[in-house]
Amino acid sequence: MTLSIPLTPETESTLRKRAAAEGADPSAYAAKVLEEAMNRSNLEELLEPLRQQFAEGAETDEQLIEHITQARDAYRKSE
Repeated sequence: MTLSIPLTPETESTLRKRAAAEGADPSAYAAKVLEEAMNRSNLEELLEPLRQQFAEGAETDEQLIEHITQARDAYRKSE
């Protein structure tokens, strides 16, 4: 797929600088960054199982805290 995305001059400049820092063509670098962003889980996806468990009320406060911590850690790893 080929996309044409309008960028502000500042964004284009940043893209060119970051691509150059990695020795990449700006188009290839932008595709890589977009691919990485699309493959990351978002916070809503990570929290859905926790919300479901909370709604069912089947967990203790300690278990809920543990699940929240796990969801937070998973989100941080995906960034």
